[in-house]
Amino acid sequence: MSSEPTTNTTLALAVWPTPNRRRAHYLAAGRGGHPIQPELAARAILAYSDAGDLIVDPCCGIGTVLVEAIQQGRRAIGIDTDRTAAALAIANISHARQQGAPGRAAVLEGDPARLPQLLAKAQPLLTPKPTAQVRRHPAGSVQLILTAAPRTPHSQLLAAWTGVLAPGGFLLLVHEQQRRATAGLGDLVASVERAGLEYWQHVIAFRSSAGDPQALRHTDVLAFRKPQLDEPAARARAERREVAA
Repeated sequence: MSSEPTTNTTLALAVWPTPNRRRAHYLAAGRGGHPIQPELAARAILAYSDAGDLIVDPCCGIGTVLVEAIQQGRRAIGIDTDRTAAALAIANISHARQQGAPGRAAVLEGDPARLPQLLAKAQPLLTPKPTAQVRRHPAGSVQLILTAAPRTPHSQLLAAWTGVLAPGGFLLLVHEQQRRATAGLGDLVASVERAGLEYWQHVIAFRSSAGDPQALRHTDVLAFRKPQLDEPAARARAERREVAA
């Protein structure tokens, strides 16, 4: 992941081709059961994390994000309220490990709004093994949250997610236009910004339709960044909170 400037005055727009490809490191029953497709997850992980980073999917479903993360040498933790989906995610992770995936992952059943409490149960994964290739981070910090955009981005949920991110870490929300009852893009951006994150990049990911290879569908990926503690914007927000108090 390339180094980023300390402030983002112009929103970056990117277009990613994410072709559908058959991936051997998934069980047959687990393919296609997650709103984030494997190619999109893989590209997002490469762009927004480094080897050894901790990646979290608070709504992991069958574990697509987790499998792609461990394929690229990351650590990953998935949360889901559905016991059946969580069991399939565990099976997909085990299958990927048998195929040679170098990373490590865990799946927990629970409410994504209780992410800090749930992460405390996965303590062995929170601190990376010291190697020359792994960046140094505070123990237990999350460098990337990659997940489907919540249908209702309420403040408690976003505060929990923001709270576990390391300074400089990213929240990537994958917004499927076809999913009903999903919050609109404008409302989603406003909610995340109120939670204290910076709107960093907007990605349009194109892929062909399974029924018609000539028909392109697109998915919006919204990237938000948690400011570094010593950045001017972070200091200004802290000053405003002190005045308001």
